[in-house]
Amino acid sequence: MVTRLCVIETASARPNPTLVLDTEAIPAASGSQRWVLGGVLDLPIETANKRGLRKLAAEERSLAAEIDFYRAAWDVHAQVFAALAELTAARAELRSLGDEEAAGRDRLADLSLQLEAGRISRLALAQAEDEAARLALDLETARNREVRALASLAQAVGVPHAVLATLPIDTLVAPDLPAVPAAPAAREIGLTSRCDLRRSLVEYAITEAELRLEVARQYPDFRLGPGTSWDQGDHKYILGFSVELPLFDHNEGPIAEAEARRAAAEARFLALQERAIGAIEGARLAYAGALRERAAASAALATAQLREERLARSVAAGAAERGVLLEARVGSAQLERLRAAGDARALQALGELELQLQRPLAGELDLAPVTLRPSQEESGT
Repeated sequence: MVTRLCVIETASARPNPTLVLDTEAIPAASGSQRWVLGGVLDLPIETANKRGLRKLAAEERSLAAEIDFYRAAWDVHAQVFAALAELTAARAELRSLGDEEAAGRDRLADLSLQLEAGRISRLALAQAEDEAARLALDLETARNREVRALASLAQAVGVPHAVLATLPIDTLVAPDLPAVPAAPAAREIGLTSRCDLRRSLVEYAITEAELRLEVARQYPDFRLGPGTSWDQGDHKYILGFSVELPLFDHNEGPIAEAEARRAAAEARFLALQERAIGAIEGARLAYAGALRERAAASAALATAQLREERLARSVAAGAAERGVLLEARVGSAQLERLRAAGDARALQALGELELQLQRPLAGELDLAPVTLRPSQEESGT
């Protein structure tokens, strides 16, 4: 804020007047000298609101710097959200793998008993042992994933990993994911909230202010030179006036250059807007697809859990073998793992959509409360 005020104050400064002292000595034939003492005050006068236009351009430049601050804040927000989503996914995977490992141990113990009883072959037990070994490797991979996610979160928030590892961290809650916004609503949110589009608009406003300033420079400034002199007791008064005559140069070159810069800024904004619309729609569709995958995994898991409950009742009634129930528990644990992976993809897709919109979908926080245009009254002389 201080830098912004300094830039605007610098652009609003008025040119200082100049004091010129004019002293004359007139030698006489008798050897004496006559002195003429005088002074002239040179007052520059700017025309065509040049000072106001300089101030307007400075305000736009300072606004661009402010938008850069909010864009940096959104970059940090995106990094923290991505790290939290990864940490949430890693911990969910660890939980589901733990359940799957517990179910696998029970199944392996049951298969060992069946092998001793001669009801299954050694090959069936070996397959279950291989599955247990694979699960142990997956568990170690998931633990490493949690460590890496915690390190990424520590880097994003600027806290040492050793300190963050000792703190309780609330991970994201996947069931509370917001609904997919409609395409028109998402486009409107993104086009009015994205900092890169806001900055591009400000850059266009800067070139517009610079063009207006170059047009104003067609009109010459003038200088007033009031003064006085003392000539051997006689006071003389001077009123000087000077102005540049625009006979040969009407500032056409700088005006053409400013027009070209404004046209280039307009083209950059339109191209950026088209890319933003495509990115927003792509992120919206990706999030919608991730939610559908998550819903399908949740439905499959619910079906498997219902089947497991029925088998448990059948085993209790003696109508089914315990091994069938253990197989169903392993299947439910595997589907739980798939559902956790679906939650992770949905969270990551939500983070990407919020990054493209640059507005949280599930909260009230708005990280870009920037006024795009200062009023004309503020930018005047």
